[in-house]
Order: sequence, then structure tokens, then C-alpha cells
Amino acid sequence: MIKKYRKKPVVIEAILFDVKNISIKEIHSFCEKHSLPKFSAMSSGGICGAGVGDKLCRKGDYIIIGNNGKLDVCKPDIFKKTYQLIE
Repeated sequence: MIKKYRKKPVVIEAILFDVKNISIKEIHSFCEKHSLPKFSAMSSGGICGAGVGDKLCRKGDYIIIGNNGKLDVCKPDIFKKTYQLIE
């Protein structure tokens, strides 16, 4: 039988990688907070992770830490469709 399912709400922490309004220092702090000490900035983006499973992020991408501590990078259009700001 076919049934419909709704994705459970998940709370994440995220930071926007935008070299104009967020300093590399803030991104380093974000990654270190989640035991991801490695962040390498490049002219077109950056790489964050802890060796295995490094993620490439480009300007405008969101660096995400899920509720299970998993690192991910999300394009801005997908991020806006998927997540809502909690204040």
C-alpha cells in the first residue's frame, strides 16, 4: 500500500560562506566548535572538514552541521527551500 510521509523537522546550525560579510575567522570558529578544525580558504571558495569527507564550499553556499553532527554544504536555493530561520 502506498502511503504519504512528511520529513521530520530537523534543527541545524549553519553559516553562510560569503567573503563580503562573514570573515574567515567566523567560519574557522564555526568549524572548530563542531570539531572540524580544518578550513582552507581559496579565492573561489573553501574546503572544510576533518580530513576524510572534506566538503568544498563556494561563495554563497551554507556550511551546515546537522543534529547528528554531520557536516554538509548546501547551495543557497536548496537551503532556502529546505530550511526556515529559528529566532
